[in-house]
Amino acid sequence: GLTLQQAEILSALCHMLHGQLNSGTMDITLDKMLTSVYGHYLAIAIDICSLFERRFHPTQGLTKQEEDLEYERISGRVSMVVEETMRTTLDKMLTVVKDARKTNLYVPQRKGLGISVNPANLSTPKHVAGLPYGVLFMHGRRSNLFHVRFREHSRGGMRVATPNSPQEYTLRSLNHYEEAYGLAATQHAKNKDIAEGGSKAVLLVRTHDYDDIKAMQTHQRVKQGANKNEEE
Repeated sequence: GLTLQQAEILSALCHMLHGQLNSGTMDITLDKMLTSVYGHYLAIAIDICSLFERRFHPTQGLTKQEEDLEYERISGRVSMVVEETMRTTLDKMLTVVKDARKTNLYVPQRKGLGISVNPANLSTPKHVAGLPYGVLFMHGRRSNLFHVRFREHSRGGMRVATPNSPQEYTLRSLNHYEEAYGLAATQHAKNKDIAEGGSKAVLLVRTHDYDDIKAMQTHQRVKQGANKNEEE
């Protein structure tokens, strides 16, 4: 079955690609994407997550030949998916995993999952400033971050977005990468007379339902305490 680590990888991929998959003719919500993957295509998703784990394992990593064979095997399974939306979604996930450059997956006591993404995997014709030098995606418990840079050595800043409603959060989530790309491209143009290129990060934090979650956690602690006292 799906391990906790694989569930984290799968969640990160869905959050990363949600906006990209909705930038064309597709229309799939994040909840629908997660529900469909977990409900109908979990076996393929596990294979994709396992490939990611094995690619970057510090002591038992795959050879290039093994990696290519595994990619072809999973790609064959994805191509058999009848529903076009989910076939495209799974194929995009697999491509991102195959082309990922670095990750902190095996770093002890990390606070989130970081993936250095091949910028070509997120590119669209709308990106008129060209292909960035590097793209970093970070997935945390209640936050996601895109960092975009246009040269190896770049300078810029970070924007923290804290939407006040579910609707605003969904909109910012859909345009998360576009926002980071646009800000980095603007900064790159401003930096034209210095050695460093432009970069920007956008941290999207889910805060609109924080009080509800806090109340639910308090209720659970009280209930657990009551059950414990009852047992005693």
